[in-house]
Amino acid sequence: MRILLVHGHAPVTATQLVGALADLGVSPSTFEWELSKVDLGDCHLHFDQADARGQGGVAFSVHGGATHAEGGHGDEPHESDHTVKTDSYAADEHQGHGHAEAVGGGGRTATDAYPRVNLGSLRQRVSDSELSTPVKELTLKLLGHVPGGLPAVGGRTKGLLSQDELALLAPAVLLAIGIDQLQVAAVQMRGEYGGSREVAAASPHADRPFEMDSLVRALHDALPASSALDGVEPSRRGTGLEADSPPGSMSRVEVALLEI
Repeated sequence: MRILLVHGHAPVTATQLVGALADLGVSPSTFEWELSKVDLGDCHLHFDQADARGQGGVAFSVHGGATHAEGGHGDEPHESDHTVKTDSYAADEHQGHGHAEAVGGGGRTATDAYPRVNLGSLRQRVSDSELSTPVKELTLKLLGHVPGGLPAVGGRTKGLLSQDELALLAPAVLLAIGIDQLQVAAVQMRGEYGGSREVAAASPHADRPFEMDSLVRALHDALPASSALDGVEPSRRGTGLEADSPPGSMSRVEVALLEI
C-alpha cells in the first residue's frame, strides 16, 4: 500500500500540492492529457522546475485562456487537440507570455468557502467527463468536501468557467489525477517536527495540524488516514512551491511516498 505523507511549512495550497505530485514523478503531459477529459473551457497549465527559481521543487499554476507567446520552452510536452495547454518546466518564469495572472493558489485557507461557485454544476461537469472512474470518484469527493458555494441548481455545465470556478475545479481534478497515477491509497498530513524542514518518514511525534486550503483539507478528509509509519523509509520525495513566492520562501509543501 502506498501512503502520501504531506509535511507543511506554511499554509498549504492545492496548487503547491499539485506541484509536489509533479515533483514525485507525475509528468506535466500526463496531467494535461487527463485534465483535457473535463470541459474546462480554455485554460493552460505551468509547471516551473526548481532550478529556474533557485530552490528545490516544482511550482504549478493554472491560467485562463488557451494561447501563450511562442519561445522559451524547448521541452514542450504532449499537446492534444483539447483546450488544455501546458508549459513544462519553464525556465523563464513566464516572461513575455502575455496571459492573465494565475487563478487560485496562495490565498485560501482551510476555512475559506467558494460563495460564487456553483458546486453542483462543477460536479456535473466531472460526472459528464471522460475521466477514469477512480479519478472521477475522488474529484467528486473533493468537491463534496468543499464548503460554501451557490445553491446546487442551474449553472453552466459546459463552456467558459469563471476564475473562481477554474481555481477550484482544475486543481481538484489534478489532485485526483496525481493520487491515481501514483497509486496512493492513504494520506498522512503532518506539521513541523521540532523545526525540521525535512519530510520525516519515521517520527515519534503525533500528527500536528497545519493550515491548509479548502481543497487540501478536502483531500485529507476524502482519503483514508494512515498511522504507524515509524521506521518506513520513503521511496520518493517531492516539493511543491507557490508560483508567485520569491526564491527562498518558506511557502512550500514537502511530500514523501511510502510503501508498506
